[in-house]
Amino acid sequence: MEILDIDPEKIDWSKQEEIKSIVLKVFNAYGSAVSGIAQRDEEIQKLKDEINRLKGEKGKPKFKPNRKDDDDNKDDQNYQVPENNKRQRNRPQKKQNIRIDREETVDFSEEEKKELPPDAVFKGYRDIINQNIKFVTDNVKVNIARYYSPSEKKVYEPELPEQYRYGEYGAEVFAFTFMLYFIGRVPEDKIVWIFNEVGVSISKSKVVNIITGNESDFSKEKTDILKAGFKTTNYQQTDDTGMRVNGINCYLNVYCNQYYSAFKINDNKKRETIKKYFESLGLETRILLADDAPQFKLLTEFLMLCWVHEGRHYKKLNPVLSFQKRYLEDFLNRFWKYYARLKEYKKNPAEDIKNELEKEFEEIFNTVTGFKELDHRVELTKAKKEYLLVVLDFPDVPLHNNGSEQELREGVIKRRISYGVKSEKGKLAWENHLTISRTCSKQGVSYWEYIKNMFYGIEQTSLADRVSACATT
Repeated sequence: MEILDIDPEKIDWSKQEEIKSIVLKVFNAYGSAVSGIAQRDEEIQKLKDEINRLKGEKGKPKFKPNRKDDDDNKDDQNYQVPENNKRQRNRPQKKQNIRIDREETVDFSEEEKKELPPDAVFKGYRDIINQNIKFVTDNVKVNIARYYSPSEKKVYEPELPEQYRYGEYGAEVFAFTFMLYFIGRVPEDKIVWIFNEVGVSISKSKVVNIITGNESDFSKEKTDILKAGFKTTNYQQTDDTGMRVNGINCYLNVYCNQYYSAFKINDNKKRETIKKYFESLGLETRILLADDAPQFKLLTEFLMLCWVHEGRHYKKLNPVLSFQKRYLEDFLNRFWKYYARLKEYKKNPAEDIKNELEKEFEEIFNTVTGFKELDHRVELTKAKKEYLLVVLDFPDVPLHNNGSEQELREGVIKRRISYGVKSEKGKLAWENHLTISRTCSKQGVSYWEYIKNMFYGIEQTSLADRVSACATT
C-alpha cells in the first residue's frame, strides 16, 4: 500500500488549498485500500473455487441480480427503454416466409350443411397455416447393373447419379450433420443418437469423418469469402478469443463487417502472425477497427479503437466514497453525450462539426477531478485520441466493435460445449463452417440449403459473389 508523505507538524493549516490537497490524498488512499481489499477478496474466492473444482467439489454459487446487466449494445448510456418497458421490434409478418407444401380444405359435410340456418350464404374461406415437419428416413437400396467381359476380364458398372456419389450416406445426411454440429452445437455422440433414433445407422467415427472430411471445397469458399469481404468496405473489424486445439492454447480470430464474417485459428496472437496471414492471402484494408490490444496495431494505415470498449474501462472503476462516485457518474455522462454527438456526426459529417468535436474531446479528457483512479483513466483515454477519432475523417467506420465480439460468441459457446478442437482437420472445419454459417446469416441465405446444394452438386451463387456484390463505392 502506498505510504502518504504527510507530516501534520509541517502543514500550514491556514492554507485552504494545502489542506484540501491533503484531504484528497487521504480520501484517495482510503478508496484505493478499500477497492484493493475487495479485489483481493474476489481473487481469493476465485482461488478457493478453483481448489474446490480440482477436488471435484463445487465453488461458491453465482446469483445474477434481479435486473439484467447491460449487454454490449447497452453500454451506450443514451440507450432508452421504450415506453411501458416494452421492447419495440420490427418483426416481419409471421406468414411472410413460410413455404406452403400442400393445401387442405375444411368444409361442412353434406349432413352438417343441412343443420345450418336456411339463410346461411357461402362467403369463401378463412385460411390458417399449420406448420409441421416430417422427420423420416429416405433410405434407398440402389441396384447397380454390372457387366462382365470375359475377354477383358473386367467388370463394367454405370456411373452413379450425383446424389449417390458419397456412397452409403446421402447429401442431406451430410448437411444435417453440419447443421447439428455447427448450428445446433450438438456433440458427435448425440448426433449419432439422433440419427439412430430415426432409423439411420451411423457411427461416431463416421460423423467425425463427415465433419472433418471433404473440406477442400469449404476451405476455398472460406478464403474467397474473406478476400471478397476485405474489398467491400475501407475498414474491417477484428477481435480474438482463446481456443484450444488438441489441448494446446491457441486463438480464434474473426474478421468481419456487415456483409461477411471469416474465422481463423492461430497458434498465437502475435501481430506478426496476423500480418503474415494478410500477406499470404493478399488482404489489404485501410482501417482496422479493434480494441486496444497490441497485436492489432501497425497492421493497417489507420487503427480505429472501440468507444464502447473504452467506456468499459470506466465501468470497472470502483469508487467507495460518495464524492468519487459522483465524479465518475458526472464524467460518464459527459463521455456518453460526446459519444452520442459522434453518432450524429456520422449521419451528417461536416468540417465545422468535426472541429467542434476535436475541441470538445480535449475539453472532456483534460478533466481533473481529484479522484485518482478516474483521473488516471482519463489520461489513458486522452492518449488514444488519434485512434478514437479516426471516425471524424472516415464517418462510415462504426464507433464500436460489438459486431466482431458478437461473431466470436459462436466460437466461444461451441468451445465451451466441445472443449475446443481435437485435431488439425477439426480446426479447419471450425474455421470453414463458422465462416460459411455466419456469412450465410448476414447474406440472408439458408445455411442448410447452401450446404445441401454443395453436397448435391447443385449450381448456386457463391457466398463470395454475394459478398462482392455488396461492395461500397
